[in-house]
Amino acid sequence: MGDPPATPIDDEAVHVATTARTYADQATHFVDKYLDFSLFDRHGAAFRDALPETDDRPPRVLDVGCGPGADTAPMADIGLETVGLDITPAFLREANERVADARFVCGDMRALPFGRERFEGLWSSAAFLHLPRGTAGSALQEFARVVAPGGALLLSVMASETRGADAVELPDGRQFTFWQEAAIRDRLDAAGFTGITALGEEEDWHALLAIRD
Repeated sequence: MGDPPATPIDDEAVHVATTARTYADQATHFVDKYLDFSLFDRHGAAFRDALPETDDRPPRVLDVGCGPGADTAPMADIGLETVGLDITPAFLREANERVADARFVCGDMRALPFGRERFEGLWSSAAFLHLPRGTAGSALQEFARVVAPGGALLLSVMASETRGADAVELPDGRQFTFWQEAAIRDRLDAAGFTGITALGEEEDWHALLAIRD
């Protein structure tokens, strides 16, 4: 995405806090940068088709790391009962202005502020990559906690196979964890997701669709 050169991360303890602070401090810049960065046009149909049917209401879906709502908007547009979650209040203010038919919540993906089995689907695009590897498993367990059995998960992460590193810190302070496909599949399986399917053939990204067991 044209980011400047990066250096390896040494300290996982400051990983999430540093990234969150960078997004908060430079929110206007990142809103402009990511306002139209959406994977829903590529993978939204597969995600929608994987959602379980509900009798008396639209399926409920959670967009984790929604940013300014680039993916949340098309979810709401196709009639899903959509909630967007992000850790950056400025992103949520922008999303609220742009997406009238969704609800937005400020929160941390490592401790989702929702009850068990609340959603039929969870979408997380280009956000999970900000978690250090050591907390990835517990975060996926949180995802599984709020998704009903039979519900769908769409997870996209940056691929490590083409980057020559497992994690980096950019000069602006943001930190990224990269994943091999086999490794993220193992974490998904351990968290209680099955039927894991790779979507597309993007060289620098892994987009995986999975079903809550």
